[in-house]
Amino acid sequence: DESVAPKEETSKRSFKWPLSGLFGNREENKKRSPLYEKNVLIVGAGSIVGLALVDLARNAGANVYTVSHSAYMNVIREMGGSHWYRMTQNKLWEADWAGVIDLIVDTVGDSNYNPSYYKVMKTRGRIVRVKITSCGEKYLEPTRKPGGL
Repeated sequence: DESVAPKEETSKRSFKWPLSGLFGNREENKKRSPLYEKNVLIVGAGSIVGLALVDLARNAGANVYTVSHSAYMNVIREMGGSHWYRMTQNKLWEADWAGVIDLIVDTVGDSNYNPSYYKVMKTRGRIVRVKITSCGEKYLEPTRKPGGL
């Protein structure tokens, strides 16, 4: 029947992550979440683990703050990160987010215990260190074996 209008797209995102169903998108589920209306900072949000955490925090009703490399800014915003700074702009995000973060999830694994985290964290805030990279170790080129690849 030509008189029936086509269905409008209800989702602004072009894809969904399977993890987004853990908390659900219904408002009553979000309100029961311990992250509801909390400020969550995800450091290293451009990694696959970081993006999953952005999605989980957003679906739990959190305000999602992110720090990553600029190459990942667009996908982080698509996933629900409402605040973003480049990793190297720590002075800017320290000033903007001073004392507002309830939970910091560090996926980078900063071996120096970045003092910026403590500047943006609220009193009684929490830090979770996932450490999916080894920042304390320098990357070494693989050595070639004689006669081998």
